[in-house]
Amino acid sequence: MLSHAVHQKGWKFLPRYVIQPMVANWAVGFALFTTYTAALPAAYMRSSVMQTVYPDSPKKPTTIVPPFAAGALAGLAQSIVATPLDALRIRFEVEDMLNGRYQSWFGFVKDKVTEDGIARLYRGFRITAVKDVLGFSAFFGIFEFTKIELLEVYRNLMKEGRKIRELAKKQGTSEDGIVKSIITGADSDSDKFTRSEIAQLRRMAIYQRYNDLVPDLDVDEVASNPQQAQPSPRAPIKAPLYVLPSLLLPPYLGQASCILIAGGTAALAYQAIDYPLEQLRNYVYTELAKNEIKTVENKILHALRKHYRTIKKEILSSKTRPDVEWHPYHHFWNGLKQHAAKELNRSPESFWTPIRYLYSGWFGVAIRSVPATSIGLLFYEIVKQWLEDEYM
Repeated sequence: MLSHAVHQKGWKFLPRYVIQPMVANWAVGFALFTTYTAALPAAYMRSSVMQTVYPDSPKKPTTIVPPFAAGALAGLAQSIVATPLDALRIRFEVEDMLNGRYQSWFGFVKDKVTEDGIARLYRGFRITAVKDVLGFSAFFGIFEFTKIELLEVYRNLMKEGRKIRELAKKQGTSEDGIVKSIITGADSDSDKFTRSEIAQLRRMAIYQRYNDLVPDLDVDEVASNPQQAQPSPRAPIKAPLYVLPSLLLPPYLGQASCILIAGGTAALAYQAIDYPLEQLRNYVYTELAKNEIKTVENKILHALRKHYRTIKKEILSSKTRPDVEWHPYHHFWNGLKQHAAKELNRSPESFWTPIRYLYSGWFGVAIRSVPATSIGLLFYEIVKQWLEDEYM
């Protein structure tokens, strides 16, 4: 497709429509991840200080709030960079569609900044800030929380697996026999496992071919008193709420799979917040661009009305005068309710009608975002870990 576009439009298509948007996206992504990487340690440090100042609080510092706070700050930083770039991009598309007089995106930026100034490029900043703060707060918070929980469970399971393999090698028996003896308390080395580890072994046995060896054992009974626990035909089998797919992978891929799963979960959460607000924001920006062009046309006609009194009244009516005040959010919401009611065949007075319309097409976009987001976060974690090992 790219080669066809170059053949039709010439090589100028690349710097105009490919390279320039890539540079803008790089600047936005750089602001986002750099801010998050710098803010996350500070957020954790502040959380630890608060735990010290208030000794009555739980001993373990919370790991939930700092990623959400750092993500919100990173989203705000991105909105500061992205708002003028998005406004310029959409205005360039409208201008190019109407008259095509700009041959370069940078030339358009230079003219707009000279004519309007930086302040006008930040119109619509509030909705962009709300979208990015909420979206990336949920994105990074859920990613870090899910990643930490999965890695903790995975490492505990791998630790128990290594103990089982060492005991099996030491005693010259199979791993199945070691698990059976540890769970029933018959092994002399079972004291190397804590109660929670023994309970986790029983849960893991349900999914790793050990269930037929020690059926119907009560996990709580085994964990509390492994020496006296006996099989009970009426004892319920207590399975974990989820099973890590990473257990089926080699150890060197286990941590990567945990990050990929966490990234996919975070991508779905982000799209649930970002998708409807993104549609709202794009429409507002489009309306802003159209209104600015209309305002310029109105000013020209208004000037003509002052200098040329002979022009017909119906052409230069009061409707062509520049608008004193325009509210894009209110204007869009009313228009959205009418359009959504028409598309969905519902009442425009219903609050859920525009909400359902904003979420139309969400599922496909959310599913398509999972692979790229997961792989991107995996590379981010690899690079961050490498930099920490290299320079910290």
